[in-house]
Amino acid sequence: MPTSCSRPKETSFFINTLLLGQPRSAADEGQAMENEIAQQTIARIQKSLANKIKREPIHDTLSVLDAKGQVPSLTIVLVQEIDRFNIALGIIHDSLVNLSKAIKGLVVMSEELENVFKALLSNQVPASWAKRSFLSIKPLPSYISDFQRRIDFIQQWAENGAPRSYWISGFFFPQSFLTGVLQTYARRRVLPIDSLKIDFDVFERELVQQDFFEMHTNNMSDQKLYGNLPECTDAVINVHGIFIEAARWDLSKGGLCDANFGELFSRMPVVRFKPCLEISSTVRYEAPLYKTQQRSGVLSTTGHSTNFILAVLLRSHNDPEFWIMRGTALVSAVLENIC
Repeated sequence: MPTSCSRPKETSFFINTLLLGQPRSAADEGQAMENEIAQQTIARIQKSLANKIKREPIHDTLSVLDAKGQVPSLTIVLVQEIDRFNIALGIIHDSLVNLSKAIKGLVVMSEELENVFKALLSNQVPASWAKRSFLSIKPLPSYISDFQRRIDFIQQWAENGAPRSYWISGFFFPQSFLTGVLQTYARRRVLPIDSLKIDFDVFERELVQQDFFEMHTNNMSDQKLYGNLPECTDAVINVHGIFIEAARWDLSKGGLCDANFGELFSRMPVVRFKPCLEISSTVRYEAPLYKTQQRSGVLSTTGHSTNFILAVLLRSHNDPEFWIMRGTALVSAVLENIC
């Protein structure tokens, strides 16, 4: 090959070598570091969250039709919950795949992907995820852990049948779950659903969803965690995952009492929800139950906040006004990564 032909290639080679040897600017190094952090976060989330919750096979007890050939109300609730979670999971995984490609330069970094990128770097839940997700005010790491437990709760219900206690924090829409409970009771007794109310009893036993998650992760039975907790029926259901703000539950006296010093939230024992036509006239505090401790939300057609679930009647040695003045309320999810 003539020498004149090889010189441009040699010149180009030496220039590129010199450029590679130059110190990178602080901005370039910072961007590379951010890209690496984002890719690591993407990998962790992809590993932590299942791609979808399986709808089939569903446990035999959940598909037994009633006398009128109707699918059980709570099975319908379960299937709807699976669909909602799967939509959210699809959005999350699609955005993570596309963001990873955009960071590598394989696809265009759109404005939406840029927003996801920034959210991951600041440990916040991206707005595009939150829009189609369950209501949450948790930072990203706690949100992902919470999502894992929710997936496990729903998947276990589908595979093993109805639990002895329902983790109310694990529902996408707990209001639809309560409607399903009332509908089950109404169907069995041929009553109009709008004539029903819900009364409450509080057990002495506390249940922690993290314990169930760990048992399931290790392929162990969770039955011993329930202890002597009675089974749910078409007339009553057990619920756990509720926290009290600005008070606590006194197990020895069976009622509300002052919170311990420095304690903002305390865990509520298992609560039994009992559909009925009439509620006992005992004076109790109507504690509002919210999805998150933020309490605020969009007003629904009923005039209630979308954050509001229902009012739970709780016994107390103090007048209801005492707890109203303190702003005592119940929440199903708190900012801390506890469940």
